[in-house]
Amino acid sequence: KGIITDNLIIKGNNLLALHTLKEEFGGKVKLIYIDPPYNTEKDSFLYNDKFTHSTWLTFMKNRLEVAKSLLREDGSIYVQADWNEVHYLKILMDDVFGRDNFRNEIVWYYENKFKFQFTKNFNNDTEAILFYSKNNGQQKFKHVKVEVKNKRKQNQITWDKELKKMVTVKDENGKVVYYESDDKIVGTLWNIPRINSQSKERLDLMGQKPEKLIERILEASSVEGDIVLDYHLGTGTTCAVAQKMNRQYIGIEQLDYIESLTVERLKNVISGDDQSGISKDIEWKGGGEFIYLELKKYNQTFIEQIESAKDT
Repeated sequence: KGIITDNLIIKGNNLLALHTLKEEFGGKVKLIYIDPPYNTEKDSFLYNDKFTHSTWLTFMKNRLEVAKSLLREDGSIYVQADWNEVHYLKILMDDVFGRDNFRNEIVWYYENKFKFQFTKNFNNDTEAILFYSKNNGQQKFKHVKVEVKNKRKQNQITWDKELKKMVTVKDENGKVVYYESDDKIVGTLWNIPRINSQSKERLDLMGQKPEKLIERILEASSVEGDIVLDYHLGTGTTCAVAQKMNRQYIGIEQLDYIESLTVERLKNVISGDDQSGISKDIEWKGGGEFIYLELKKYNQTFIEQIESAKDT
C-alpha cells in the first residue's frame, strides 16, 4: 500500500489516535513536540475531576511509550513543562527513552510582564523543554544560528577573521556607520517573547506559544518533508509552523475548539491570510493542504467511560 503523505488533523482522544497511527506511521516520525497540560488548576486539563500527580504521570507515560514507537531511529522528541511537574517528567522521560537519550534541558525565558510584588515567591518567567533522542548518537541535529547586530563606530572595528559579515549603513550626512552582523549559535537559554508580534485581538487564537519557539525546534531537528507530530495540538501552533516550513505534520486534539480555532487558523495559513508569527520573516504567501479527521464516536465513548470510572 502507499504511504500517507497528507497533513493530518485529528479530533479525538490522543491515546487512541496514537495507537491508530502506529500501523501507518510506526518508525516514520522525525520529530515530536508536545506542550501537555501542566496538571495545575489554571490549565485546561479536564480529563478527570480527581486528577492527581500520580495519575498525571501515568497519563503521560501511556502516551510517551506509544509516541516513542512512532519515532524514527534518528528522531527526537521535545516535551515542554513548567516548574510544577518538570522534575518528575525528567525521571519519567529517562525511564521511557533511556537516560542516555537525554540531550538537553532548554530553558525558555519569556519575560513575564505580569509580575506581582505581593507574592511570597519569585515570579515565574521560564518554562523547560526536555529534549530527547530516540537512539543515542543517531539523531539528526542542526545547530540553529541567530543574527546578532551590534552598532559600532568606524574606529572601533577590528577586522577579525572570525567575523562572518559586515553590514554598512550611511547616515543622513552620508557618513558610513558600521554594524557588526554575526551569527550566534543558539544555546539552551531561549529568550523569546511569549506572544511573538501578535495583536491582542488574536491572542485567544494564537495561544501562548510563539511561532518563533516552534520554528527553532523544527529547524534544529527536522528538514523539509519530515513528519512532525504534536498530540497536544491546542490552537495549532506546531502545525501552523510546520505548514510554513514545508514539513509534513500530524496534529491531535480532543477539545471542541479544534474546529473553531485550530482548523480555522490552518485554513488562514494555507490561504496566506495569516501573516502572524514567522510569516513575514519567511515571506509566507500561503499554500498546502490538510485532511481533517475524527475518531469514531464509539471509541471516544469507551475511553470517556474509563477516564470517569470511580473503580475497576
